[in-house]
Amino acid sequence: IKDGLVDADLRMVQEGRQYRVTGDIAASRITSSTSIPRPEKTDQPTKAEADTPNPSVPLLKRIELDRVRLTAPNGVRFTEPNLNLALEAGGILTMTGTLGEPKIAGTLEALERSDRTFGSFNFAGFAYSIQEGKAAFNPLDGIYPTITARGRTRIKIQNPRVGQPESAELELRVTLRFRSQPG
Repeated sequence: IKDGLVDADLRMVQEGRQYRVTGDIAASRITSSTSIPRPEKTDQPTKAEADTPNPSVPLLKRIELDRVRLTAPNGVRFTEPNLNLALEAGGILTMTGTLGEPKIAGTLEALERSDRTFGSFNFAGFAYSIQEGKAAFNPLDGIYPTITARGRTRIKIQNPRVGQPESAELELRVTLRFRSQPG
């Protein structure tokens, strides 16, 4: 998350060595920017980094999220620089699990913008207007959504029979699945 404005009404109760958090979070503005790694790059941790324990994980695993509800009626703005993606989506999410291993359930649907589209992205050298899109969260996938989008663009193609360029419409359907890597 790059920027945000939220109103949180949360309650934390200690239960022995565990803590339980309940309540609601209303996001009036959130900007999230991700950078999907390009296939030629690898960001794999070194063996020494993978074997080094994170000292905050045991504490985070003791803080249980008990159906904490996140609402985003005004939208969450997602950007992804490699695809030149810009999308706003709104909806309701429910967080469970622990802070060390959170799980999210729910769906964020693309919100229509003033230009009557739902956002835009670039793919294979073409700029697409998003016609529909959503991010679906399944608790079995932790915090990683499956994003589906349908976009359209108009291109010029050369028609040999007519001898001049004609306009054609391309439609692209994309599904992105984010998963954590074991270890």
